Amino acid sequence: MNLNLIFIQFLISGLLTGLIWIVQIVHYPSFRYIDSIRFKDFHKFHSFRISLIVVPLMLSELGLGIIWIFEERNFFSYTNFAFLIIIWIGTFLLSVPIHSQLSFTFDLDLIDRLVNTNWLRTIAWSLKLSLLGFFILENFVQ
Repeated sequence: MNLNLIFIQFLISGLLTGLIWIVQIVHYPSFRYIDSIRFKDFHKFHSFRISLIVVPLMLSELGLGIIWIFEERNFFSYTNFAFLIIIWIGTFLLSVPIHSQLSFTFDLDLIDRLVNTNWLRTIAWSLKLSLLGFFILENFVQ
C-alpha cells in the first residue's frame, strides 16, 4: 500500500479513535442526564448529527482497509481488517440496536448497556490506530 493511503488511513482512524473516546467517556454517559421528556428529541438530534461525521469516515476507513488487503497480504493488513470487522460488528449488532430502542424511550438500563458495549469499539479503534502507527514507524520512518 502506498505511503499516502497508509497516512490517510492513519488520519481517519485517528479521528475516529478520538471521537469514540469522547463519545465513550463524555457523550454516552451524559445521556443519563438528559430530561426524559426531551430525550427522544435529543437522541434524534444526536443520531443524525453524529452520523454526518461517522458514516463517511467509517466507509472511507473500510474502503482503505479493503484496498490494503488487495494490495498487500500481510500481518498488518489482515489485523487491520480484523479490527474493522470487530468495529462494524460492534456497531451494527450492538450499538445500532440499542440506539434504535433509545429512539423510542428514555431507559437508564439501555444507556448503561450502550456505554458498556461501546468499550468493544473503543478498544478496537485504539488498537487499530496503534497498529497503523507501528506499521508507519516500521515501514516509513528511517
